[in-house]
Amino acid sequence: MGDSRKGESLAKGIEVMTAETRGELWVWVFSPAGKQFPNGIFYTRDEAERAIKAWGLSGTLTHYWVGGLSYQWAVDNGFYKTPLSGREPDVSLVSGYVSERWDHFHYENGDPW
Repeated sequence: MGDSRKGESLAKGIEVMTAETRGELWVWVFSPAGKQFPNGIFYTRDEAERAIKAWGLSGTLTHYWVGGLSYQWAVDNGFYKTPLSGREPDVSLVSGYVSERWDHFHYENGDPW
């Protein structure tokens, strides 16, 4: 899955970040502590950390693949094997799955911990 925007300058001169080996698009998603939904999506970790620090936010910053479900990415890249029984994964597994292989960082009042 290539990203047709690779190398294109976006707002504020930020270049789209891609995994060079596969041409995948990845973004940084900030999820505030105790909230159900994320409130920030960034192209770079530096940009995200500047905003987190400036506002003294607490929560988690995770590097997410754009283009599908976390579960499917893990299966496609050999990081998760479907059950040997051949049974299809159920909705609760797929909907709650986040790959442990994705970088994530925790913040408290704007500082990493």
